[in-house]
Amino acid sequence: MMKLVASFVAAAAAEKTYNCYKYRIKNDYCDQRDYDCVYFKYATKGFGTGFASGECAPRGYSVKLHTKTKSVPKLGVVLFTSYYEGFTAAVNMTHEFEMEIKDTLPFQNFSASYVKMALDEGVDWSLDKRGVVTSNKNQKNRAYCGTFSKVAAAEGQYALHSGQPARNLSVEQALECGNGFIYGEGGGMMAWEDYPYTHPAKDKKPACKYDESKVVKNYAKGVTGKTSPSKQGEDQVAAFIHHNGPVGCAVRASVFKLKDADGFVTAEACKDAKRTINHSVLCVGFGVDPVKGPYWKIKNSWGKKFGDGHGFLKIARGKYPDSSGELHRCGNLGGTFGAVPVYGPVAGYYEASEDINV
Repeated sequence: MMKLVASFVAAAAAEKTYNCYKYRIKNDYCDQRDYDCVYFKYATKGFGTGFASGECAPRGYSVKLHTKTKSVPKLGVVLFTSYYEGFTAAVNMTHEFEMEIKDTLPFQNFSASYVKMALDEGVDWSLDKRGVVTSNKNQKNRAYCGTFSKVAAAEGQYALHSGQPARNLSVEQALECGNGFIYGEGGGMMAWEDYPYTHPAKDKKPACKYDESKVVKNYAKGVTGKTSPSKQGEDQVAAFIHHNGPVGCAVRASVFKLKDADGFVTAEACKDAKRTINHSVLCVGFGVDPVKGPYWKIKNSWGKKFGDGHGFLKIARGKYPDSSGELHRCGNLGGTFGAVPVYGPVAGYYEASEDINV
């Protein structure tokens, strides 16, 4: 197999058309430049979008890989890789979160006493019987993690504030009609079953099929905007989640493979891991493991088999030194968060306090 790869790289170098990546025999994450190269040079020529590979780098859309071989005209049998566990996005991930928290209602700091109580208690909204965290979803081979996390956060707010039973909301509607519907603009959100997910390609999205008559009951009623705990410090974010429910968060997806048998990515395992955010998930809670320490609990959109076998994963919370002594967060989780729709006055999402330096 190594000879096959070597011969392919040599052939690629001889023909500029294919000179934008190298194949490697291992599972890894690849970026948008490489995916674009493979897609436009191979998939568009009839080889199908089920094959992609590339030179790994910390930018663009990524996909965890499994290897297989495929015969390619002019190049012979070469090493290819197939999609596995869905795409993640890096290049525009920071920008996407910045756009999500744009025009949010003001954040109000929680008092030191509330923060202490929240950290002492911890919270796991996935255990709430009201269905604050809905069933696990699978984005499949599409880079729609941001939309999945936004909709998941909205599902939590709907379960907590609408007075109606929890619902699985339509990711496809947000993709095709716009994220504004998540925050009550234009009417509100339809149910997943009324507007199902078909994982459309970004350049082939169907026309918006929004049907106002099928908006879930009371979705837009009382929604006054959105608010976010992003960039407020991890303790304030923890207090916000404790008080309000799950919120979308950004992470470096490659840390997922560092999990132990219990579905926990420890600070030690994450010591020298990459930190550039490239994926969006839902932070459903936090706590302190008596042995492994503080953690965030996340819900991913890669199916039920992800993480702990139920679609969840615990990742070390806080900052820890790497080999050089520099402090960092595991996968940079804890620094960038999304927004949640606000039902009623935004003051209800915060604890009144004069202590603004927590």
